[in-house]
Parts: sequence; C-alpha cells; structure tokens
Amino acid sequence: MYLAKGFIYFHHLILKLELISSIKRSHAIYSVIKWGSLIVLVLLLAFHFEDLKHSVILWDTLNTLVRDSDSWWKISVMLIFVILNYTIEAAKWKQLLRPITAISLWHAFKGIMMGILFSVFTPGRLGEFGGRMLVLEQRHRLSGVASVLVGSLAQNLSIMVLGSISALYLYKLSSGLPVIVLASTWILILSATGIGLMVYYNISHLISVIEKRKIRPSWKKHIHSLTVLSNYSSRELSRILMISILRIAVWVATYLFIWLFIFRLSIDVNFVAAALLLFMLQTGVPLPPITGILARGGLAVFIWGHFGIDEWSALIATFILYFFNLIIPSIVGVFVLLFNYRKN
Repeated sequence: MYLAKGFIYFHHLILKLELISSIKRSHAIYSVIKWGSLIVLVLLLAFHFEDLKHSVILWDTLNTLVRDSDSWWKISVMLIFVILNYTIEAAKWKQLLRPITAISLWHAFKGIMMGILFSVFTPGRLGEFGGRMLVLEQRHRLSGVASVLVGSLAQNLSIMVLGSISALYLYKLSSGLPVIVLASTWILILSATGIGLMVYYNISHLISVIEKRKIRPSWKKHIHSLTVLSNYSSRELSRILMISILRIAVWVATYLFIWLFIFRLSIDVNFVAAALLLFMLQTGVPLPPITGILARGGLAVFIWGHFGIDEWSALIATFILYFFNLIIPSIVGVFVLLFNYRKN
C-alpha cells in the first residue's frame, strides 16, 4: 500500500513539476493566480455558508455556541491550536528545505498558508505543492516540490500507523477479538509499518529505480531536480517523522478541546483513539477539502456515534475543525498572496 502510494505521489509530483516549470515569472500570470484564487474562494465560501443556513439545527447550534458568554476564550484557544499546528508544519518544511535553500520560519509559514489556499480546491490537496513554491526562488522550485513530497509521506505514514493501531484498539475494546485474529492483525500492521518505513528511509533510492524504468523524455529533465532526496540523512528523516507525529498530537488535542470545553463532554483515552482513527480515514478522502466536508462529516458521525454522540454534534465538531484548520488559513493565504508575496 505504501509503495503504491509512493509511486502515485511521484506521478503527481512530475505533473506538478511540469506545471511549475512551465510558469514564467510575469505580472500577468501572477495577477490571474492571485485574483482567481480570491474569487474562487469567495464563491465557494458563499456557497457553503448559504448551504449551512438551510440546515436549521446546525446553524442555530453554531449561533448558540458563538454567542455563549465564554466563547471568546474558546475561540482564542482554537486559534492558538491552529497557529501552533501550522507553525510546526512550517518548521518541518524549513528543515526539509535546508539541503536546497535557506528560508526563514516566517517565509515557510507564508508558503504553508498559500499551500493551504490552493490545496482546498484540488483533490488530494495537490495544489499545496504549487502554493508553497511561490515563496521560493525560481531555481529552487523543482527541488522544493520534492521536499514537500517527503514531508507529505512522513505525515501520511505517521497517521496510517497511529490510526491503524487505534482501530485495532477500539475494535478489540468493543467486541473482543480471538487471539488468532488479534495476532494476524498485529502482524499485518507491523508488516505495513515496516514496508512504509523502509520506503521512507530509502526514498533516495527512488530516483535510481525510476531512472531504470522507461519514462517520458519530457520527464527526464525533472528527474535531476529530485536528487535532493539523497541529501536527507536517516537522522533528518527521523526528525521529520517526529515533527509529523507532533502535528497529529496538536490535531488530536484540538478535537479533545472541542468535546471537553465546547460540548462539555467527559472524555477518556478512547476519544484519543477515535480521533486518530477518524484522522486516518478523513486523510484518505480523495475529494478537495472544501468540497469533501460532507464525506468527512459522514465519517465523523459514524465514528463518534459509537460513543453516544449524536449526529448534529459530530457534524458541528467537524465544521468547527474545518473552519479553523482550513477556512481561516485559506483566508490568511489569500492575504499573503495579495499583499505579502516575496518578489524573487
């Protein structure tokens, strides 16, 4: 599964490399990207909020939560979680860019915001590649895409492992498993984890494997830009993996905060496992984040329903996460694109 996903990532990576390398630095193209992104985001937000108003229960509940007397500090804490989450991601990308170019944490953060902006429109968040590259100099962009690939693999590997273990824990807890099934499942998880780690720590060998295969002539010029993958040591890759796990911990803490302080529920370790499982399942949704909220909401209803949480509460919690982790960063990304774009 991990190996197949790695080659899928590579295929999309080459497509992004071709796109990025074909874009010339011109004011006209940048203006189209800038204003086009703004218009599309505004239209999609208007559509979603109009659709939200038709869900009377959902809309009224959200209004009640916002107008609550102590909502200000809850909103403040949620914003702190969001800033922490994407600051960690910016630090991770800054670390991945070290073999390519020096970049400040602030510029990495701006790249993350623009990446989020473009990713919400595209399946599998592929637009994130192009958005981040706007903060890099032209000569570093192709290699920069490879750095995003490594970070994405680390993030997906982390959540796949933690989500799989959580699924096994919850299933064993709810129904009990025969020893043979339990042992077989653990062997499967450990095997998949081993393969995933082997691919991750040997990602530098990806180039030599691909070069031996018959590839399109137009792709060959991009292969050289991926040689940056050989510059990552095992220690650096392990550090990136730890940072990825830290991001997951922040996401889980955000979810637990919503249940504990916004919905005032009693939580335990099972909620942690459920949040990790849900994160894994939602990560696998191939739809663009801004149009895939219904699919993600359906998964949340299914998972949290096993904990006695009603459908509307699960949907509201999903929307709160969606709003703070995607909508707000996308709006910030628009402002970065409009006013703070670094001329290279």
